[in-house]
Amino acid sequence: MEARGIENLYIYELKAIAPSDKFAVLLHQKENGKTEEIRIHYDLLHPMPKFQTPAPLRKSPLTAEGLGGQGEVNSETLQHKRYKNVFALGDSSPTGAPKTAATIRKQAPVVAENLIDSILELPPKIYTTAHLAAPC
Repeated sequence: MEARGIENLYIYELKAIAPSDKFAVLLHQKENGKTEEIRIHYDLLHPMPKFQTPAPLRKSPLTAEGLGGQGEVNSETLQHKRYKNVFALGDSSPTGAPKTAATIRKQAPVVAENLIDSILELPPKIYTTAHLAAPC
């Protein structure tokens, strides 16, 4: 990405865009907790909405500290680490895989098969390869 002059700004929040000037106003949360407002010039801007899991999951005992409200699941089997009859996929699972439709397409059959195994009291045997999924 750097060789192409592309910069990802993951820890910034988009506040405003000035398309006629090709400037974006961003908020940057510093380590000391203070917020800094910066303006950057852009050639191509691809903003993404802020990620947040659904409130019922964030507020439930299914999450763990540091997961941003995502389910505490095994990243390969998608089975919850403490509640063996619970599975999570997509935006609700901290697998490291992209949050895309391609990822869900790879994760859904894994959850389906492993859920059946769970009902039959068998260990999960299907593992996800969603981290290899390309965007749709």
